Amino acid sequence: MVNKCSVVGCFVNYSGYEKGTVFPLPEEEHQRQQWIKFLHRSNIDSLKHVYICYKHFSEDVLSRTPKRIKLLHHLKPVPTVIPKSQKIVNLPPAAVFETLKTPRKPPKERIFREDEMRKFKKKDEINSIDDITEGKVQKELGRDFKISRLGSHVSVYFFDNNVEAVPQVTYCVKIEETLTVKLFHKGIPIPLPVWFTVGKKARLTSWSMLENFIAHMKQKVEENKSIFEELESLKFKIRPQYSSQMIRYALEMRYTSLQAYNLLLREFNLPSVSFLRKLTCGE
Repeated sequence: MVNKCSVVGCFVNYSGYEKGTVFPLPEEEHQRQQWIKFLHRSNIDSLKHVYICYKHFSEDVLSRTPKRIKLLHHLKPVPTVIPKSQKIVNLPPAAVFETLKTPRKPPKERIFREDEMRKFKKKDEINSIDDITEGKVQKELGRDFKISRLGSHVSVYFFDNNVEAVPQVTYCVKIEETLTVKLFHKGIPIPLPVWFTVGKKARLTSWSMLENFIAHMKQKVEENKSIFEELESLKFKIRPQYSSQMIRYALEMRYTSLQAYNLLLREFNLPSVSFLRKLTCGE
């Protein structure tokens, strides 16, 4: 039986359907393979009687006369058109023309930058108090900060002038040989920040921590400015009356560090440890 048009869904020249011009497969091998590719037929037993009708060619490769339609063979025409009436939903897309295979450009050479985070951590770390030198302090914290080493501890402190223009130590970070830390403002202990004490070993391990201690002390001094002024005034009172703010501050210092609170008691007339115990016990 002659396959008058072997494209799926096309019935030109079949009994009961319209008549039309059909074209046999071309002789030229490359063009012939493109036509066969367009057919989407895997069960073609013989290519001798396979034809494709004119409807599957674009107008620019056809020559029409009143009586017949010719194919312009010198243009090496290839079927590319599937009329809407012949399209089948599950039909795979027609790969009529060969895909142009151009060699892929080789990837550009990647230039990897040095790991900045690792470099920063190495530069930022503190492993012992021997790493805390005057040059490093002035470089990391500024030239206004000084350093002194007495025995097994190092103090990093800041000089400021009081009302009478007398230099005095304001912010001070005392660092023990074990890298434990104590904070002071004008000799008054400052509670350590929560980020340093909770869930950690509470050891100074980086210069970034040292910078943050200074910022923490400044914040605490600003928050408790009235309390520090009251501490100064209590120095010379025999029977002081403590404000609620002062008692709250005393309790915070007592339960943050008993050692720090005992240092405060040497310098300031604060509530005794036994008095604070009575308060917390409801006596």
